[in-house]
Amino acid sequence: MDVATEADPVPNLVYVVQTHDGGQRVYPADDILHIRGLSSDGLMGLSPIAVHRDAVGLEQAEREFAGRFFGNNGRPGGVLKVAGRLSNDAAVRLKQSWESAHRGLDNAHRVAVLEEGIEWQSMGMPLQDAQFVEQRRFSIEEIARIFRVPLHLMGDLQRATYSNIEHQSIEFVVHTIRPWCVRLEQSFNSLLYPSERQGLYIEHSVDALLRGDIKSRYDAYAVGRQWGWLSVNEIRSFENLNGVGTDGDSLIQPLNFGTMGATPTDVVASTPAQPSAGARAIIREVSTRMLEDGEAWDIEERAIEVPEWMRTNVRRGLAWYEDGLAGEGVTAQTVREARQLSAGSCSDAKV
Repeated sequence: MDVATEADPVPNLVYVVQTHDGGQRVYPADDILHIRGLSSDGLMGLSPIAVHRDAVGLEQAEREFAGRFFGNNGRPGGVLKVAGRLSNDAAVRLKQSWESAHRGLDNAHRVAVLEEGIEWQSMGMPLQDAQFVEQRRFSIEEIARIFRVPLHLMGDLQRATYSNIEHQSIEFVVHTIRPWCVRLEQSFNSLLYPSERQGLYIEHSVDALLRGDIKSRYDAYAVGRQWGWLSVNEIRSFENLNGVGTDGDSLIQPLNFGTMGATPTDVVASTPAQPSAGARAIIREVSTRMLEDGEAWDIEERAIEVPEWMRTNVRRGLAWYEDGLAGEGVTAQTVREARQLSAGSCSDAKV
């Protein structure tokens, strides 16, 4: 089936399709999905083979030459020299006799018998002088350039190393495959109705082509899991493993952030709501024990020395206050009294 583009009198682009029975059918451009490559007129894409026919033709000629050369036992052509003059028929018979006896791999390394002063003189050019091997490699590079294919994918590993072959594969996906994927995606998405474009789209997944080695994958999974944007089940699905249930769908954050979705009150749930009030209750109890001797005290004037363990508790309460964990109901006066207690003394009236 042959397809050609033409412009009708309107003018609109139409496609003329020649069927197998020799007939023709004309289709409007809206009925044909035409994904063009590089184009010079915007109608038809250019054939890479046609544009680079010289490079492709050179490679074919080299391949044919190699086939003929090694089909002749790797021996170049030559001349049979005869002392006398031969007729045309005699020359043809001598040539045919020589080729039938010595040409081809099946006749390789046979002994030749030359009679009546006949001599053999080689006339071929050695392959080393023609740089045959280098030219063959250059042809491979030329074909690779046409289609933007890395040389290691064509079997030429001369410049491939352990450190760069992975990046060459990535470049092949990004610079060779991906542009064609974009052309296909845009063409297919343009065929969707406006109502379908709200929830449908066509996109190629090239993740399998970019799949790294097992260490690189596991390192990436660890980062995603640690920072809370990958779950256990998602990681297992990437490795074609079954999930572990609903518990594997949870996301986490580092400990200094807490579990995903948690509030600050959840993180400090074990912290006392009002540590300063508890510290004051302890101070009252201890002060009461110190006054059990029944003496008459001047509450407004008598000072009480605060024990060291009590100071420690008060300092802890002040630290909670500085960190914003003391809860509600703490006044500036309460803070001043706590600081006096932490200094080592307090009047009876404040107990």
